Amino acid sequence: PMLFSAEGNSFPGLVGNYKGAHAFLICGGPSFKELDHSHLDRCWTMALNNSPITYRPNAWCSVDDPARFAKSIWLDPTIMKFVPFDHTEKELWDNSPANWGPLNKKVRECPNVVYYRRNEKFEPKRFLFEMTFNWGDHSKWGGGRSCMLPALKTMFLLGFRNVYLLGCDLNMDGSNKYHFHEQRTKGAQNGNNNTYKKMIETYYPKLKPEFDNHGFKVYNCNKNSKLEVFPYLPYSEAISRASGPLDIDTEISYGMYKKYGEKVAECEKIKNKIKSGDYPPKK
Repeated sequence: PMLFSAEGNSFPGLVGNYKGAHAFLICGGPSFKELDHSHLDRCWTMALNNSPITYRPNAWCSVDDPARFAKSIWLDPTIMKFVPFDHTEKELWDNSPANWGPLNKKVRECPNVVYYRRNEKFEPKRFLFEMTFNWGDHSKWGGGRSCMLPALKTMFLLGFRNVYLLGCDLNMDGSNKYHFHEQRTKGAQNGNNNTYKKMIETYYPKLKPEFDNHGFKVYNCNKNSKLEVFPYLPYSEAISRASGPLDIDTEISYGMYKKYGEKVAECEKIKNKIKSGDYPPKK
């Protein structure tokens, strides 16, 4: 039991539910703004923090105080939300211009929320299978905590084995903050960059062999990213890999309701008709 409801009931059915599938993880870096987001509409996506303000994903992961994140994320039933269990009773914030202020709603009252329990001691050998979700180190072990860590573990547990990182820049300054609108003081920028440094030099170099051992392949679609431990893969190629089997625009529905045996018997004949353009019959 690693994933829970607000009442503490486990969700064992979620583990492995996306067995062998491809997915995109949308991080906060500004490079995400440069991409054509429409290509993601046929792919499974998870987003971090306030990234859903830019693009609406299938799932979302956070670790920080719930009041930091947009009301529309919490109230959207189409987004499966993965959040720490100790946030169930915390209050949310209404970020709409007309009602800026407390939302008078708790996390546990929101739809489609799945909870996990956190730990604050990074141990790469146990990261994927320990019962709690690591989000980096507590300050007594050097600090540096990130929601990207529990997001990747969540995707692994769900069964995804090919994950493509978008907006994973790991470099912040006054001109490059997030792809969504947010302020960052110089001190906050330094804090982010210190965490990025630990991700670049410690967390992911140590996790990469563990990921490889369990067939969990992570690719970075930003060739200018500071995180170079994961191989670079062009965005277009990642889209092709993730959505290629979903041949929605060309697949044929005509004849699908025939019995399986009949379709097998007619298979070669129909293939030849498809090649010649005689199948399916014109409407």
